[in-house]
Amino acid sequence: MIFGIMGLVGCWMLGCSLSSGALARLGAANPQTIGDCFSGDYWLDLWCIFLWPLFWPCWFAYLLARGAVVSK
Repeated sequence: MIFGIMGLVGCWMLGCSLSSGALARLGAANPQTIGDCFSGDYWLDLWCIFLWPLFWPCWFAYLLARGAVVSK
């Protein structure tokens, strides 16, 4: 039981760290944002990092709808 909880927490923390790195890289590449903030609002970035299991599927669906993922 305890190892299952530790595994879930570890997986969530790994996702948070990967998400924060990815959002910082996306923010640094965008000239519209200040510093390494992805959305222009650090609180929104923080929510995206903590809720990464919800953020990444929504972001990928947005990119698919925009046609940015599928090569033409």
